[in-house]
Amino acid sequence: MTTHVSDAEVSAVSAVIRGLLREESDERRAAPEPGQSAWQQSQRPLRKPVHPGPVHVLGGAGVGRGGAQLPVCLSS
Repeated sequence: MTTHVSDAEVSAVSAVIRGLLREESDERRAAPEPGQSAWQQSQRPLRKPVHPGPVHVLGGAGVGRGGAQLPVCLSS
């Protein structure tokens, strides 16, 4: 801990800290900017959307457990 600090030094440090706190508080109260941020614009779907289409059933040994039939959508 620093000792022997003058009143002027305490005032200067206090003013800087108060200014930083006021700036942070003002930023939190500010309305968001219109439009999308660069982060939002860079987002994309993880995969193409899945749309309902014809469903085909794959079956036979080795598919699923014990040859269970699994529905598979083959439309693109």
